[in-house]
Amino acid sequence: MLDPSFNKKIRKIIHKLEYSMYVIIRDKSMACTCRDTNDTPDPDCPKCLGTGNRIKVKRITGVLEPDEVSLRLEGQQQAAPSNYYYFDADKVPKEAVRAGNIIVREDEADILQGAKKYRSDSNRVIYYYTEAVPMKSNHRLFLKNFYNLVRAR
Repeated sequence: MLDPSFNKKIRKIIHKLEYSMYVIIRDKSMACTCRDTNDTPDPDCPKCLGTGNRIKVKRITGVLEPDEVSLRLEGQQQAAPSNYYYFDADKVPKEAVRAGNIIVREDEADILQGAKKYRSDSNRVIYYYTEAVPMKSNHRLFLKNFYNLVRAR
């Protein structure tokens, strides 16, 4: 059985290093009106930010761990940026760490690829560990539309 203070120690580390960021939560059950006849979203859409879905924007706190993944392309090894985030499960809603959601921190945007739930011996989720990749397409336009949307609220 784990020491009961173990959960507190994990949270203490996260709280010491965390900072504020936004998460864009995609509601995949509701399409945005910007989708064309081919069901392709408008990348310039100021309502859905090019996701093609209804979105919710929430301010959250978490810890970023920048990293690189090694890719083998056409016989050559290449490094690609990858980011890992840690979130206190009591402070960040489960819906925020789903694959496809977008983390925005200052002038960077990352697309979540998946999340792992880390539990204590009581089977309660203590923190989430997520993998993310930097958003590449329309990065500047996306951030401009994002901050316009946040300011309008």
